[in-house]
Amino acid sequence: DAAGTAFVAWTGWDGANTRAKVAALAPAGDRATVQTLSAAGHNVAVSDVATSPRPGVALVVWARMDRPGELGNQVVAALVDAAGASGGEEPVSAPDRARLPAAAFDPATGAPTVIWTQRVGPDGPGVPIAQVKTVVRASTRTP
Repeated sequence: DAAGTAFVAWTGWDGANTRAKVAALAPAGDRATVQTLSAAGHNVAVSDVATSPRPGVALVVWARMDRPGELGNQVVAALVDAAGASGGEEPVSAPDRARLPAAAFDPATGAPTVIWTQRVGPDGPGVPIAQVKTVVRASTRTP
């Protein structure tokens, strides 16, 4: 971020599920504290992390999966600060074939924004490819 804090986000195993995790490393290189962001009981895949124009704030986004091997079902996000505090996970999309989220901040206002892809209408075996529709959606939260 602007103050030199490095945020790292990844998907980690907790013994039962894959979970969204984050760590912030201060410019002095102090040891980072790992924080688990996603709720227990769901498998997730972390997709992106972005830093805010405000020092010490990052946005982590992931896809919650409802079946092994799928790319995602619902997009979820969490704002975190350099001390490791988080407001908790926030569902961003409807729980219906939403995946591949990306995180960003408006550089002027600091508003966090999440962009993702989502299938609408029929898809799957037997559905002609011309009928399969994928759209891009976005959601911005007031800072």
